[in-house]
Amino acid sequence: MKNLKEGFFNEDIFEHLKSKSVVFSLPEFQLSDLIKLLLHLNIITKLEDEQKGHYFIPYALPSYNEPVSVEETNAKPLLIVWREEKSEEILPVPTGLFPLTIVHLLNQKECVTKISPSTSEYYKFRDAISLKITFTQKHTLHLINRYTHIEVYFTGPTQHCPLVRKLLTTAIDDSSDAMHLKHNYVNAFACPSKRNSCYCIVGFSKDVHFINCTVCCESATISNDHWAWFESGPIVSRNATQTKQVKDHDTSDQNLLLDKKPQKSDLLRLFKSSAAHYMIIGTALDVKVDDLPPYPGAATNNLILVFKRWIDSDNDVTWRNILEVCEDYLEDLGKVKADLKGFLSSDKARNKYL
Repeated sequence: MKNLKEGFFNEDIFEHLKSKSVVFSLPEFQLSDLIKLLLHLNIITKLEDEQKGHYFIPYALPSYNEPVSVEETNAKPLLIVWREEKSEEILPVPTGLFPLTIVHLLNQKECVTKISPSTSEYYKFRDAISLKITFTQKHTLHLINRYTHIEVYFTGPTQHCPLVRKLLTTAIDDSSDAMHLKHNYVNAFACPSKRNSCYCIVGFSKDVHFINCTVCCESATISNDHWAWFESGPIVSRNATQTKQVKDHDTSDQNLLLDKKPQKSDLLRLFKSSAAHYMIIGTALDVKVDDLPPYPGAATNNLILVFKRWIDSDNDVTWRNILEVCEDYLEDLGKVKADLKGFLSSDKARNKYL
């Protein structure tokens, strides 16, 4: 219990539940099942080589009371901002999403991410945390929930910033799916005009990234220290809106996207309306489907398992392959094909996969 304030705990923390809860006296549900459930829901994560505990739960951490800030980094901080899609009204950060995103970041397999030491230069709160992230060397990723937005600081070389942004947005997407939330967040920067209510929103249109301020009459000028989060070329100005040319035109971008590995959360979102066709999808992807339960209520779970098996197989796991499946079975998957092509041509897909 002594390390729980730092988010760490062992299995024995639940021992007192045996005498106080009837459910744990039943053979059908043991304490080990509770641990498995919490891991499955990404409420906790399992730790390796941590003396303070076998598990970490960010929900147990205190909130920060004193102001938190981060020293200057090579790249200016990236902001994650939620806003209403139609009115473009700025929304608060969804309650509960921040700690869930931390667990998803710790669980991702693309690079090693660990909890930082409990020292003064690192944060360990439920709404501000520092993580150690390893590429060729260890660097620090600071995340601060300001409740109107999330601030992202990275201490490593700016060449890694686009990958850090991709890892973070994937974790936010997975957390949003788990909480049944819209993916209505955007990348932004603090407005240089110092107006607290103004954000420099980053958008993407055809061959350029662009900046639009939410309050200022003319969009602010953004430095290269900001653009490091995006894989792009030189900065140009166009009609008082600052833009950044990207390396490839729209068609080239789409070709690059087609060869990228899809995330399971995106596949489920796009194919969920056609979950009843999981047998067709699985067979076309050359994954095992004959052991899946055939009753209608299991269709969505079966689809999730089909995509998991496909991703785990590492057998041509690309957007191009899944698009070809849709084209081969247009009668059943025609709507999905249209949704899929729409997604692949969207800003969201470019920002996430390129």
